[in-house]
Amino acid sequence: QEMMTLQHLSAGRMTFAIGAGENKQFEPYGETRHKPFARLEEAVHIWRALWESGGRPVTRDSEFWPLKDAVFPIPMPESGPPDVLFVGGGDRIKRLAATVGNGWLSFLPGGTGNDDAVLKALIDDVRGTAADSGRDPDELRFVAQVVCSLADDDEKAWELARHPNVGWLVIATASIDASQTWEKWGLEHPLGKFNWATDMDVSRFSPEQAAQLADAVPDIATDNVVVWGGPERVAERIQRMIDAGITEVCFF
Repeated sequence: QEMMTLQHLSAGRMTFAIGAGENKQFEPYGETRHKPFARLEEAVHIWRALWESGGRPVTRDSEFWPLKDAVFPIPMPESGPPDVLFVGGGDRIKRLAATVGNGWLSFLPGGTGNDDAVLKALIDDVRGTAADSGRDPDELRFVAQVVCSLADDDEKAWELARHPNVGWLVIATASIDASQTWEKWGLEHPLGKFNWATDMDVSRFSPEQAAQLADAVPDIATDNVVVWGGPERVAERIQRMIDAGITEVCFF
């Protein structure tokens, strides 16, 4: 109801980017991250069933949230339902983005390990699955949430990229499996074996400890995780993402 209400209020401009969640959003609040991808998929199917019900009662089986004469009173706006982008990697997310959602979103360049060939292969895979399922792949959105340090010139941008706040992102978001990605770069991850979805704990370090860790981040890691520079340097890096198939860019 909140999602469809916002779709009405925004005159059809709402987009929701959704993923399977992370332990830090579950365990501190007494929840268990159980079958997260199955729950994600089922949630979207339920949204669609309710949004498209036309006010008629909905009954459907579900492993998690079975509906029995569930009524959704908010009408469908002329613009249609909100857009849903799937976030993450892996076969299930790619399939959902291609068949159920309106596209795919990831943080870049870390989301694909700073590898444009990996990015292109992922996007081509989603587009191919969409075509195989009877959808027009050109209607899908491929959104890059770019970790960026932009300044008037390269020197100032690099100074900003080495700030502790950005350094912490380099530690945590080199990819979902950050330690594995650091290892590919020939580096030892400061947190040992670290996966964003399962190991991220916002209360694990004090601000002072986080700053010390960030200060020790190797330059090559910063360069691989942060798009940094003056306008020309940043534009060149973004263009490579567009060439790989990205259709929209937002700067983070």
